[in-house]
Amino acid sequence: MKTVLFIAFALVALAAFLPMLKASFTFRPLPLGLTCNASVVPPPEEGALTLYPTAAHAAGVLVKWGADQDHYAVCGASDEPIGIVRSAVLAGDLTARKQTVYLLGAWKKPENLTCAAAVAFTDHLYTAANGQVQKLPVTTGTYYLVGRPLSAGASGGLVPAQHIYPVSVSVA
Repeated sequence: MKTVLFIAFALVALAAFLPMLKASFTFRPLPLGLTCNASVVPPPEEGALTLYPTAAHAAGVLVKWGADQDHYAVCGASDEPIGIVRSAVLAGDLTARKQTVYLLGAWKKPENLTCAAAVAFTDHLYTAANGQVQKLPVTTGTYYLVGRPLSAGASGGLVPAQHIYPVSVSVA
């Protein structure tokens, strides 16, 4: 008897709350007079930023902060990188649209990086000129460890890599 009453009460409660549930999942168009601006950059994914490039560059390069918080520049060998840009940017695209910068150590998926010289699967990856990566050089200077390759890579080619937060390394 109690079970029957409980089921009846549950059905009455469900009937009372069903219109509210339906209303919360109903598509609502924008009010009259409001439009959606299609040129708005969608919010970046977690672990990524959208920034304007300061110069044209190739795909799969390491980048650093640019002149302000809205721009990035391609890294040099001794610059501290903030992230990776997947796509190439042509000179005409500099102010046309923002690029997604995948932050080193925060973006959890492997990314393709451009090799300055051939790297083996067992090498660590360090910063090189033009936003590229290399194995630890013997030339004196400061470099940043940025990850490990997931396969061997040829000079000038893209290598899939698991990246980490940059770690400063001095070669004497």
